[in-house]
Amino acid sequence: MNTAIRTGMRPPQRPNPCHAFGDPDAGQTARLRAPGARACALVCVMAALVAGSGPARAEDGATLVALEIAYGREQNAHAHRLAYAAAAEREGHCEAACLFRASAAAESVHAARIGAAIERLDGRPGWTLSSVVVAGTAENLRACLEREIDERDRVYARFAKYAREECLYDASAVLQDVRAAGGTQVAMFEAALERLNRQQTPPAIAMAAAEAVDVIPFEDCAATYTLCPGDGSLFLSPIAKRCPNCGTRSSGAIALTCISGGRAGAIREGAGPVAAR
Repeated sequence: MNTAIRTGMRPPQRPNPCHAFGDPDAGQTARLRAPGARACALVCVMAALVAGSGPARAEDGATLVALEIAYGREQNAHAHRLAYAAAAEREGHCEAACLFRASAAAESVHAARIGAAIERLDGRPGWTLSSVVVAGTAENLRACLEREIDERDRVYARFAKYAREECLYDASAVLQDVRAAGGTQVAMFEAALERLNRQQTPPAIAMAAAEAVDVIPFEDCAATYTLCPGDGSLFLSPIAKRCPNCGTRSSGAIALTCISGGRAGAIREGAGPVAAR
């Protein structure tokens, strides 16, 4: 005999996270509505960055907070590297100055991609310029190298994980693209730092010594980089067909020619529009 009593109540079911946070096939909308939710998500994301480990699952709205943090990081990197470039020129390290300028241009593309992702979540991109200590060129190169490695291996990998957990796959793709694009600069900063460490006499000192005996010691140096407008990947040679990171066609690539050493500039040749895929 069946003695079960019908109560009309069903046992609690664990919701599918994609159903809870939105259909991945539908357009993305903002997940952060309640005033307290943003503060909770902000604390969650910042604590994860400081501690070096993220929560088991992202808080609702963590993706938008992560995008806002990433946007500020990229905008500040752009400003700081222009300051590093000016300092490198004053020290006579023209190759490093060119790299800093090219890197700054790449950071601005990263920021544009992230800003577009924020707007798709009904947010408004904003950032605050942070102070920076402009040290010697070697220290500045090392700071950039460490930052790019940290973003590639830790920061943006975690941010993309938050986006996947909230089923915000467009945002996750943006963060993965920016992560891969920043990684293209790692080898450049490593090589520049190694070349600088091999130099026995700083170029500025050599130039001053030569001027004392009426010798023209120092000529402008130039470097050309290829910048992908799709994700901000930076290369030392032209892109063959498509960007290996984001797939943007090479026809839209931007050739950055930097002339440094007494005069400086960045010339864009064949520039295409910055894509916000």
